[in-house]
Amino acid sequence: YAPTPNPQPMKRRLGTVFLAALLVLSGCTASLGQGGPSVDPGESTWTGDGDNPYRQETLVVAVTKPGNESRAFTPLVQAALDHWAANSEAYAGYPIDYRLASNATDPDVQVRFVESVGDCGTEDHAAGCAPVITKPGQFDPPVDVRVRTGFSDASTVQVLKHELGHTLGLDHGDEPED
Repeated sequence: YAPTPNPQPMKRRLGTVFLAALLVLSGCTASLGQGGPSVDPGESTWTGDGDNPYRQETLVVAVTKPGNESRAFTPLVQAALDHWAANSEAYAGYPIDYRLASNATDPDVQVRFVESVGDCGTEDHAAGCAPVITKPGQFDPPVDVRVRTGFSDASTVQVLKHELGHTLGLDHGDEPED
């Protein structure tokens, strides 16, 4: 006589594996695995705003565009950065400044203009993608922001503002909703 094995431990293990896979596929990792602070989140020397997940007051931003694109994206990125430099404290809860250095080799934020954004978590995004950054240590630099080419200048700036808002911890539905 051989006892019948209890299927419960196996079901629990499979359930745990399934839940982990579901979290990865659901886009939860879009806000966990990309970009980040240049300072160790455990470092006790940060005396700035505690809400600032970057643990630095100025973020260096680089811009990359497709090799076949002749359009000047840098002024559009600068317009979106100026918007958040003026409004981050009101909406994200902490002030942030940006230094645009298009060819920076070690930026904090990398804005990439791409022909197709592809997926962002579990959704296909037509316009852009960026992680929602809410806490120190959540990511390693640089934060990756992707924006699709082919929009007007005004629309491109709007997409940039939206995606950069995510990098400041704002999610869909947060103010300013536009």
